Amino acid sequence: MCSGGIRVVRNSAMVKGNATIRSGCDLFLISLLILFLELACIRWFPAHVVFLTFFTNTVLLACFLGMSVGCLLAGSRRNWLFWTPLFLGLALVSGHAVEYLHAHDLPDWLGIPGKRLKVDVGHQAAPQVVYFGTEYDSQDLADFFVPVEVLGGYFFLIIALALIGPGQELGRALKRIPNRVQGYTLNILGSIAGILLFVCCSRWELATLWWFGLVALGMAYFLVAGTPNHRLMALAGRIIGMVLLGGCLWLVSWTSGPLWNRDRELSGHYWSPYYRVDYNPVNRLIAVNLIGHQQMVPADFCLFVAAHSQP
Repeated sequence: MCSGGIRVVRNSAMVKGNATIRSGCDLFLISLLILFLELACIRWFPAHVVFLTFFTNTVLLACFLGMSVGCLLAGSRRNWLFWTPLFLGLALVSGHAVEYLHAHDLPDWLGIPGKRLKVDVGHQAAPQVVYFGTEYDSQDLADFFVPVEVLGGYFFLIIALALIGPGQELGRALKRIPNRVQGYTLNILGSIAGILLFVCCSRWELATLWWFGLVALGMAYFLVAGTPNHRLMALAGRIIGMVLLGGCLWLVSWTSGPLWNRDRELSGHYWSPYYRVDYNPVNRLIAVNLIGHQQMVPADFCLFVAAHSQP
């Protein structure tokens, strides 16, 4: 009797110990995922929405708000992590759409052909402040202007919604650790690991597909293993979430690396440790975060020489 009782107690202790280790690993991983996703958003969105370049704290504060709201919803029965791939996909689609509409006319099916979407950044009225990339936009009645507050508010909202799910998972992981000091220690260590991992990606100049590929792996783990619910709706949510994560990777692949055109000239998008760098072999123009930076010209090209020649 005693031997059997000791065996039962020992097995129970082993199960409890394994559950504690699992909870600690989950807390470390979700902390890493949140910081890594936050830094990826801070790099990706201003590189596609030129107007967010001037207000980078918009993305940072949106991530903080979404994560905080998610922590507050840790006790909710609704699993917001299922919605994260959808909101993240909408944010990525919106980023590509703003980049396209900034350089092209509005589609004809909108009923306003010939007009272009431009963002009004303070009317460019103060000569002391120059928002590079918008200084050439004149107040032409043929263009359709949107206040930058509207654009910034939209991206603030959609990015915050995308971070609620990971924030909720973080709050639940913290609750599963009874020792608060141990829980916050794992949280800080995971956050530091996420920062270091993104630093490595930037140092090696990895494309955005690598960034969001790691994010998708982390999200997939918590969608499958982090939500042990086998009801039909939960299973459907996991499947849809996986499909949407694949869609997110497809979206970021559009500006994720070099391309070869028909003449075998290398063009495309490169990611330095700080910026997105685009090269167009047709006009040999180099743009940094969608702002014209340099243009390579032949040595005998005399247009600029004449402009700066001495009398």
